Amino acid sequence: MKTLIGVGCSHTQGCASILGVGTEHKEYKLASEPLKLKYGLANKSVRTDKVSTEWITENFSWIGELGNLLKVDKKLNFGSGGAGIDHCIRILRNYAFRKKDLFNHLIIFQVPSFDRREVFWKNGLKWTLETLGNLLSQLNFGLRGDAHLKKNSERIKIFYEFFHNEDFYVVKYMYELYFIQDYLEKFGAKVFLFGNFSPEVLNIQNNLNYYDDIIEMFQKYQNINNWSSDVTKMISMKELYNNINFINPIFEKNKYTLDSEGLVRDDNHLSGYGNKRLANLIYGLIKNEKLFK
Repeated sequence: MKTLIGVGCSHTQGCASILGVGTEHKEYKLASEPLKLKYGLANKSVRTDKVSTEWITENFSWIGELGNLLKVDKKLNFGSGGAGIDHCIRILRNYAFRKKDLFNHLIIFQVPSFDRREVFWKNGLKWTLETLGNLLSQLNFGLRGDAHLKKNSERIKIFYEFFHNEDFYVVKYMYELYFIQDYLEKFGAKVFLFGNFSPEVLNIQNNLNYYDDIIEMFQKYQNINNWSSDVTKMISMKELYNNINFINPIFEKNKYTLDSEGLVRDDNHLSGYGNKRLANLIYGLIKNEKLFK
């Protein structure tokens, strides 16, 4: 069975078209009146303001259109609104752990922004899994004077100033991206990644030497008490980047979005038409590859 998996954040899931994101295989209200007018019939004979998650994957996300172009038997939407690389890699590992045989699987990984690092932190008496980006939003609200967030804001501020370095995590996540690709390929999958929605990937593409100092710090640290440093050297950013199967579907960011088409105000996620264009661009870049056995 030829299977296409799309993994990434909201730019893959298609959740910008609806209000709320939650349990799969349910129906959700479309996010605006213009969307209701455009898609309200969905696959039903009576107009409705709701669509199913399956409908979004098939008709709104780039996964549906790409799957149709490739004539796959199954399309799996592993996108998750607001998710970062930690989340994406974990669900791919969970799937591969149970599946084992990934022959006839094509996995397209839309790389999210690297600032969505997962943090397990104590929010009052409760431990909570959250992305750093969402914590920073709380920090901003707290600094603007929201009383109930002030206490948390001080903790978040200390954490961000003293225990987080963006460049460190760019190097760490590039390692993770290469090794999840390698892991999946060893199970037989064909894997491609694109970073058009990740400013960090775009920065790496333009300046492969930018992270040399951080990589040197990694090297100095691991040389301490390491009796085999000559064969365990750090991988350079250039080597990492060149060994990851990046594709670059070039498109205009502010064109064919929900906002530019008057569907959802100030929302720069791609529209359904924009996602179809993206799917066709991806297809053009991979169609000559041997994707399935």
